[in-house]
Amino acid sequence: MSVGEMQACLARLYVNEPLRKLFHIDPSMVLDSYRLTTQEADAIKGIDRAELDMFAGSLLAKRRKKVERAYPLLFSLDESEIRRYYSRFYHLYAAKPHEPWHQDAIHFGLFMEESLANAEHLPPYAAELAKYERLLYAAKVALAAASRDTADATTGQSVKLHDSGTLPRLAPDVVVADFHYDFGKIEDAVEAGQPPDLANLEPGNASLVFRPATSLSSLHLLRINPPTRAILEFCDGSRTVSAIIAATEAALHAPGNAEGIVAAIQHLLSLQVLTLDVPQVAETSAQYNAEMGASRVESI
Repeated sequence: MSVGEMQACLARLYVNEPLRKLFHIDPSMVLDSYRLTTQEADAIKGIDRAELDMFAGSLLAKRRKKVERAYPLLFSLDESEIRRYYSRFYHLYAAKPHEPWHQDAIHFGLFMEESLANAEHLPPYAAELAKYERLLYAAKVALAAASRDTADATTGQSVKLHDSGTLPRLAPDVVVADFHYDFGKIEDAVEAGQPPDLANLEPGNASLVFRPATSLSSLHLLRINPPTRAILEFCDGSRTVSAIIAATEAALHAPGNAEGIVAAIQHLLSLQVLTLDVPQVAETSAQYNAEMGASRVESI
């Protein structure tokens, strides 16, 4: 018996539509790729084709439904068309049994961002909408549990003018993204129980912060203004507060705003968008001195 070979053959037939169509035309061309006994090959050939196609379709629909829940706005654009794209994704990217199921939805979002970049048969914002819902989904579901424990560490942190002892950076799993359309307004309408008015969506640049829920707030989406966007651009974990002030003032051509920038950083810390790092140089120096001290002791 070749149970493993039979299972491998059936698994491919269930999820690979081109292979299944070839099997319907010439079963031997498919079965010859597997080490099957004559009885096993005959058993697979004897499978009812209609039932095989029906079962394969149910597997596709089951996997697609999980993705549809993550991208309600995208599928509402043109459900049949987006499902056609999903079918392409389904056959190009096999499900991975040991991968968390939410990763499949994230992979689909990335696939759609690329696939819809020049899709003339859909609205011009379709690719951006896929990106928006992917980031919002990741913040709401996929990464929230991993981030909740670390995000709370920002509580009580503070910064001072010309603070050189800390390096502000984005908190774990927080993402800042720029859009040519303000999908946040659409999301506000959906949460208020109103139908999404995607048909009349007009261009309108927006910078959004996506963040996992924390013990202090379940808010996942923050709309930020250009000055705050500029500040976040420089909060990369490599700059001190004074360096961020200088870079932000230069970028905005607005000197003399140090106190306002510090206040903004403090507010972002309270929202757990930012967290603080200790300078790596100081850590490395302390570790080096400790090691050298230990070495000197050992040599005496």
